[in-house]
Amino acid sequence: MCQWMTTRLVSASKDGTIKIWEDRKSQPLLVLRPYDGFPVSSSTFVTAPNRPDHIMLITVGPLYREVKIWSTASEEGWLLPSGAESWKSTQTLELKSCEDAFFNQVIALSQAGLLLLANAKKNAICAVHLDFGGEPASTRMDYIAKFTVTMPILSFTGTSISPHGEQI
Repeated sequence: MCQWMTTRLVSASKDGTIKIWEDRKSQPLLVLRPYDGFPVSSSTFVTAPNRPDHIMLITVGPLYREVKIWSTASEEGWLLPSGAESWKSTQTLELKSCEDAFFNQVIALSQAGLLLLANAKKNAICAVHLDFGGEPASTRMDYIAKFTVTMPILSFTGTSISPHGEQI
């Protein structure tokens, strides 16, 4: 994880905004409206495993069952204080098989190349494959599978094993 991510936090809101907060600041550094004002159920940062300075944002909107990747226009992949205009959605993935979706959580397992989405309404976890490109804007997603669980998912986390055998 890069130093940039240890001082930033991203929040998703029912008011349709994503806010990126800087450590010890009372006002957000950046505000995005990724789904035209419709509620945003979850968001997270993700970095390429071989380039921790390439920072992307993942947002999940419940209304359209959409997962979006956002990256900056700069090749460096850094969020600069200049604002929202530098962040662009580079891909939208619609999860058609996740009917009645409400993705209450998303976690990124960069080393494994996965996003895991918790669907609280259907007691399911959807796995999305991440293919990291040479720069943040070339990262792509494709849908892998949906797993049903017996209990509602209130919270979850994930780990992965690196190619060298250490747990991440």
